[in-house]
Amino acid sequence: MGGPQTASLAAPDTGPGRKSIDIARYEAVSRQLDSLPDDNALRTAIADLVADAGFMFFSYGTSPRCGERLSRASQLVFITNYPAEWHARYVRQRYQSLDTVVAVGERARRPFQWGGQGYLATLDKPRQTFFGEAGSFGIVHGYTIPVHGPDGDCGIFSISHPRQAEFGDALAAAVLPLHALAQAVHARCIEQLAVRGSAEPQALTQRERECLAWTADGKTSGEIACILGRSVATVNFHLQSAIRKMDASNKHHAALKAHRLRLI
Repeated sequence: MGGPQTASLAAPDTGPGRKSIDIARYEAVSRQLDSLPDDNALRTAIADLVADAGFMFFSYGTSPRCGERLSRASQLVFITNYPAEWHARYVRQRYQSLDTVVAVGERARRPFQWGGQGYLATLDKPRQTFFGEAGSFGIVHGYTIPVHGPDGDCGIFSISHPRQAEFGDALAAAVLPLHALAQAVHARCIEQLAVRGSAEPQALTQRERECLAWTADGKTSGEIACILGRSVATVNFHLQSAIRKMDASNKHHAALKAHRLRLI
């Protein structure tokens, strides 16, 4: 399998036609990450930054067990603004074991670019299929920054865009502040893992697990009500209860956390 191209860390080109990046804003947000109340607030802050820089998506992943490779992890910390369907599918199918960006990132010391037809041609059939699925959601061209910590921890931070021209222009202007951001995101997440690990979620009822499992499969409350033979109000009651117990921001977040903890 061919490896991704190693990216240059030359100073950003902000000449004519290139978008100027507010580096001070990146630095300010990076300093404030530790004070954000939850992963939803973190996701929003990062998504706003990368959107202003001209990128479509970002993702950050790490294993909750220090020193464990993300590609082999049975659970993962996965913060992203990917479309909800792709996010849920990635977690449900444990695609981190198939994702070459993860495989290369957890071994690499340098950032790298990936995507496009030339890159796909270097991959085997299962991985070409995986990237084809990702591409159908607009995740086509990307840049990944691996972050390795002193205790064997490794975080994989990526940004991406469906179109090569826009991606290249945005990356040329933003590459240096993106590195500072990746370091700050990884530090914040690793420092929060001990806190998360010490908090035991309340036990879910059988009905709550069923509702979350169908939610993870993309079913609406109305569809779940038909499947279970219950009213929509009853389904929503169980989902709201599960959201509280999982300390989640919404039903999709609760389903992802429950899957990560092998509760569904």
